[in-house]
Amino acid sequence: MDWQGAAGTRFGTVRLRNTGTGSCLVSGTPAIQLVDGHGTVFLDSANLGNPASASPAKPLFTLRAGGASSLFLMAGLTNYCGADPVAPVRLALVLPAGLGRVVATAPAGVEITMAPCNGPNVATELHVQVPWSTTAP
Repeated sequence: MDWQGAAGTRFGTVRLRNTGTGSCLVSGTPAIQLVDGHGTVFLDSANLGNPASASPAKPLFTLRAGGASSLFLMAGLTNYCGADPVAPVRLALVLPAGLGRVVATAPAGVEITMAPCNGPNVATELHVQVPWSTTAP
């Protein structure tokens, strides 16, 4: 996972690997949550009009067992005017069709920071910018 900022926006790429013993299929678009150091969700894309969606059903990817393959997803955040969250902030993917939730922990040296506040009357956005890809952006 990485997290960067530019022009008032924060964006990051999440790498998803299957560390289980069986293959799994991935399709649709997940919702995104930002979780503080206490494990509390303080921003949820579903509450901001960007819930998980089983559509489009394509592309459909197979993640082989044992971390043999990876998927990448790009997330974006703009205009955060809330209180500073308790660190470390983590990003959670809420999978479509009630298939669960995966919380990503940033690697050493990567910190999820909040986008600057552009004003309380400007909408906060948290959403998937680029859906699943088999190559890193």
